[in-house]
Amino acid sequence: MSFFEHQPQVPELIDSWLSGYRRVTDLPAADEAEIWTFILFRRLLLVAWIGSHTAVDIAQQLGAGYTRDSCDLAENYLSRMG
Repeated sequence: MSFFEHQPQVPELIDSWLSGYRRVTDLPAADEAEIWTFILFRRLLLVAWIGSHTAVDIAQQLGAGYTRDSCDLAENYLSRMG
């Protein structure tokens, strides 16, 4: 999900992933409840990477828009958890 976590199709992709995962083994509800936590954590790590690799092409391409979308994603996450 890296780099497109803010896109509207992500919840459907998560549901599809969970469906496939459950065909192999169970996923405890507590673990499933943390999926968005891990997605947001990865996103924030990517924001930090972009900020520390400003000379890399993809970091330049993503830039401030990616950070802005990350803030929106974080606000949505916090509003769901609060």
